Amino acid sequence: MTDLRHFKYFLAVTEHGGFSSAARALNVSQPSVSMAVKTLEEEVGTALLERGPKGVNVTAAGQVFARRIRSTLRESERAFEDARHLTGLSGGAVTIGMSAVLSTFLGNKALIEFHRRHPGVKVDIRVSTHNVEEINQAIDGALWDFGLVLLNSELNSFSNLKIEPVLEFSSSIYVASDHPLAGCSDVSLNECAEFDWLLSIFTTPTWLFAAFDKQKIKHPQVSMVTNSFDLIRELACGSSFLCVMPDPFAQPALDFGRMVRIEQKSFSIKSSIGIAYPAQGMLTTAAQTLIGVIRETAAKI
Repeated sequence: MTDLRHFKYFLAVTEHGGFSSAARALNVSQPSVSMAVKTLEEEVGTALLERGPKGVNVTAAGQVFARRIRSTLRESERAFEDARHLTGLSGGAVTIGMSAVLSTFLGNKALIEFHRRHPGVKVDIRVSTHNVEEINQAIDGALWDFGLVLLNSELNSFSNLKIEPVLEFSSSIYVASDHPLAGCSDVSLNECAEFDWLLSIFTTPTWLFAAFDKQKIKHPQVSMVTNSFDLIRELACGSSFLCVMPDPFAQPALDFGRMVRIEQKSFSIKSSIGIAYPAQGMLTTAAQTLIGVIRETAAKI
């Protein structure tokens, strides 16, 4: 039976794109890596990699095999960690995926508290605007232990994922503190239509325009769309843009007087944050503990 080391060597080749680079990353000889992959292919009975002058490509069988052995390796790590930490969480590691917007008002607070309690645990955080397919593949393929994500109906369609809602938040319209609309107590949609808008990829122009169509008002100009709420905040603070932003994310700019909220009842956005993790299989002690801290933190926001 192939040992777990062969699995690690094969995954290194798929992740680094070649045998030489995988060997360097593993600090072993290239023949050792080549022999491990050859042994696996003989046991599986089919090619897992396609060798070429520019490197290697993973075959369809290799992709399925890689996804499953990541889970196997994750389970083996969990077994060692759980045995070591019966008397306390003094070490180990956890990998989480996190939507970028959550890194500033929930994820950051939970991670700080987790590190305070368990400084010996290494946390690998993958922050991006992960779409639902990426989230599913990362968790199913054991690239993440779990994800802290913005929830939507598509995530619920994956039977291999378990979704646990932990927090709901609102989004509002914001402008720079020196914007012409900043001092207005009752802003009309007609006034909002006179300015350019800055949106995130999560807030589509179609959603925005629907509010104006309802009152038969001309559409405003959407001049910029980005996947970064950090960029939205900075651009809005230094320009005449109107933007839609999660209230917790905008709070630091409000506290420093750089931005103000525009009261406009035509717009109402409620979003939910949740934890996504494998429906089958068990989480490591470190992952379970971090999820517990996230739940505690969310309850205080």
